[in-house]
Amino acid sequence: MDATVAVTEPVVPKRNMLQAVKEIIPQSVCNSVMDFLQQEKYYIVAVVAAVGAVKITSYIKKQKKRKEWNSVGKDVVVVHTFERTKVVPNLSPFALKLETYLRMADIKYELDFTEPMGPKGKSPWITLNGESIADSQLIVEALGKKFNKNFSSHLTSEQLGIAQAMRIMTEEHLFWCYEIWMCITDKFASLIKIFPMSFSFQLLFPLFRGYYERKIKKTVYIVGIGRHTDQEVYSMACKDLDSLSAWLGCKEYFTGDKPTEVDCAIFGFLAQLVWVIPHSPIGQKIKDDCKNLEDFCNRMKTTFWPDWNEQLHIDRHLEEYFHYRTMLQMMKEVLPDSFHNTITEFIQEKKYYILATVAAVGVVKIGTFIQQQSRRRKWNAVGKDVVVVHTFPRAKCIPNLSPFALKLETYLRMADIKYELDTMEPMGPKGKSPWITVNGESIADSQLIIEALGRKFNKNFSSHLTLEQIGIAQAMRVMTEEHLFWCYEVWMCLTDQFRSFTRAIPMPITSQLLFPFFKTYFTRRIKKTLHAVGIGRHSEQEIFSMACKDLNSLSAWLGNKKYFTGDMPTEVDCAIFGVLAQLVFFIPHSPVGQKIEDDCKNLEVFCNRMVEKFWPDWDQQLHHDEKPVLQTLRDLFPEPVLHKAEKMLQGNIMYYVGAFGIAVGTIIAWVCTTNKIRRQKWNAVGRDVVVLHTVKRARSTPAVSPFALKLETYLRMADIPYEVDMTKPWGPKGKCPWITVNGEDIADSQLTIEALTKKFNKYMDSHLTLEEKSIARAMRVMMEEHFFCCLQVWMFLDDGFVSFRRAFNFPFGPSLLFSILLPFFKYKINRAMHAVGMRRHTSEEVEEMGRKDIMALSLWLGDKNYFMGAQPSEVDCAIFGFLAQLLWHFPHSPYGKFLHTECINLIAYCNRMRDKFWPDWKQNLDPPQTDTSFKLK
Repeated sequence: MDATVAVTEPVVPKRNMLQAVKEIIPQSVCNSVMDFLQQEKYYIVAVVAAVGAVKITSYIKKQKKRKEWNSVGKDVVVVHTFERTKVVPNLSPFALKLETYLRMADIKYELDFTEPMGPKGKSPWITLNGESIADSQLIVEALGKKFNKNFSSHLTSEQLGIAQAMRIMTEEHLFWCYEIWMCITDKFASLIKIFPMSFSFQLLFPLFRGYYERKIKKTVYIVGIGRHTDQEVYSMACKDLDSLSAWLGCKEYFTGDKPTEVDCAIFGFLAQLVWVIPHSPIGQKIKDDCKNLEDFCNRMKTTFWPDWNEQLHIDRHLEEYFHYRTMLQMMKEVLPDSFHNTITEFIQEKKYYILATVAAVGVVKIGTFIQQQSRRRKWNAVGKDVVVVHTFPRAKCIPNLSPFALKLETYLRMADIKYELDTMEPMGPKGKSPWITVNGESIADSQLIIEALGRKFNKNFSSHLTLEQIGIAQAMRVMTEEHLFWCYEVWMCLTDQFRSFTRAIPMPITSQLLFPFFKTYFTRRIKKTLHAVGIGRHSEQEIFSMACKDLNSLSAWLGNKKYFTGDMPTEVDCAIFGVLAQLVFFIPHSPVGQKIEDDCKNLEVFCNRMVEKFWPDWDQQLHHDEKPVLQTLRDLFPEPVLHKAEKMLQGNIMYYVGAFGIAVGTIIAWVCTTNKIRRQKWNAVGRDVVVLHTVKRARSTPAVSPFALKLETYLRMADIPYEVDMTKPWGPKGKCPWITVNGEDIADSQLTIEALTKKFNKYMDSHLTLEEKSIARAMRVMMEEHFFCCLQVWMFLDDGFVSFRRAFNFPFGPSLLFSILLPFFKYKINRAMHAVGMRRHTSEEVEEMGRKDIMALSLWLGDKNYFMGAQPSEVDCAIFGFLAQLLWHFPHSPYGKFLHTECINLIAYCNRMRDKFWPDWKQNLDPPQTDTSFKLK
């Protein structure tokens, strides 16, 4: 197309949302809605006005607060946290940690109590020079970089690793013990006494206390520590305190004579135990057995909090305490007698239904009880002092996919204790796996099991260790099980979407069929768990960084030793091996697994050493055989059920089942046959011939997808033989285009180009310098990640698919189906664009962003033939893929007009690329503009 030719803009009817709704909803429904709006318009206006007033007020308040925070001055930190209390400056250990660090680093700060919860739903958070940062640890690291404050620079790598482990043990384990006592055992009584409350909140808190208690119970249950008894939780907390006390010893601070960041973190927690709940069992433990921890707290308070008493809240002392009543008493006082009478009448009227429901539940309970008793007798029959380990089935690459089960089984082998496996009931009394049965007694939680077995069988592999070594081992174990484990869960369940899991674990046919339906439920549940734990509030990059720090700590602690505590293995080796084995043998392809292979080789050597010593039958313990479907069904259902099913099939239902089975089988056979034929056809093209899977040809360009046109242009530029397949445009990742070469599938246009470059040794950018390659990458990413979203907003939302549909030569059937599904496509794309942030802007703002991207290209191209100089490179393929759509498919779009008016050099560039790499351009359109057919390379 010549640059001087005027572009005729077709008249495109624009429809608003109301018109689209009228086309879909019947006229009678629209009339009813309009009548309702006319009758109730004053109420609707009043409601809208009230909501608007609330929104405006909230917005004004936020803006006012933001101005107030920004007015404190440059490099002054605004700490958003809870109000002062009567015994400690802050009831949040994390807030006290952060404020202590700011005093240690001599960084100016101010407090804000109006908005304690930050962007991630966590407290504290800070505002610094207009920027918001959440999470106390990330804040400390960010402030350390900004103000060049590093109090741990004098520590060795091993000391840093130990400090990291101790901090995580305190923040991820001891913290939950503290939460359980204060919120569940103590029922907020200590909190009410020390926390300043307004009069209205004092009246309302007893009503909401039950809600908060249930919420925290649910959280600690999800975390796992809430599944234990109070005594077990107290025992865990005592071990954490003993570890801290042994590590501190006679030193002034935890890492020596100078305070570091880890002292702030541990002080934040110990201060709560020493001054907030000194009467609790954990507080008494510090007074009785860990006096050095109390001295440490007083030392930190004297050094960094000389104004401690001035920072406390001393007024509004509560003279009287609330008399808490049960929920039933409150309901009887609040609800009228008529309500109770109505409930009684309902029960009398529906008593038979209620009895039937109770009977059904009773039958299920009795059946479950009988089944459990039968299993219990079987477990008790194994013999005296033989441990029955209840866990999940064997996996294909590792004996157990549960790190805790692998830890326990390794310990049993280390201690030479006889055991048998049971996979029928993997979840124990506390809802955790593994658990054991020994001599009729059930014990849950891997750590409690090991301690109980150690006492019973007189096995103590840590007896030769000093108190400090035991404390370090405890901290490292907790860091691995309470922090690194959750990083592993994030990758396996959320990032990897259970793919590695489903490949590794043997599943019966029913589970294989049902798992895709339940995967979404499991994902939501795990997301909720990770959010409750806290680690799920971070980005994947932040979580990976945390996992790397944990691995570095373990690697530094292990060093050149055979085992973590020396030349002899101990209990802590079993625990760490259980988690590391998952990373080394189960998901070595994950970023965390790659981290071990690249930077922590000694951890991989340690895992292999543990396998050789305690798992000589490792390969025999893996899952190899697969049961046939019929055998699986016999395992699942008892004989009477199968016999009854056979009788049903002999009756009339047999015909319906047979017809349904034939239909499903025909569909499956057709799909399998079609895929097989396609695959055979793709493999028959010849060796090193690329099969390009893409959408059908369009009216004005060979492909309406910029990425498909980019990839096909690259294949021509690199002179790689290829064939086009339009029967299956969507690849394994749900993206288009994708390729098949020598039986291997590769998806994503950029990954495809990189793979082909290596395979065929076609380096189109070899003549570029590093700086030029960086510029080319930036420009490509700008077009593919930013401008593509701008183009989608116009093409699918503003233009309503009108130009997109004109680009294809659709027959009547697909065109009708597309029209029916159009609202769904619009809704889906609108949500996607809102998620990436582009749809949060107005159409004018989005168009302006797109024009700036195009202008940047034009200025960069200048008078050059190609973007990187006299010869074309890979980036030209990507940019040509986008510009070709604007020039030939959407010339009437805002971006097409901008090309013709402001960026003439880009039009000449597109013509140059088309003439050089697409001499048969017209033959590759649909319909072809000449009779010459396109002959593929």
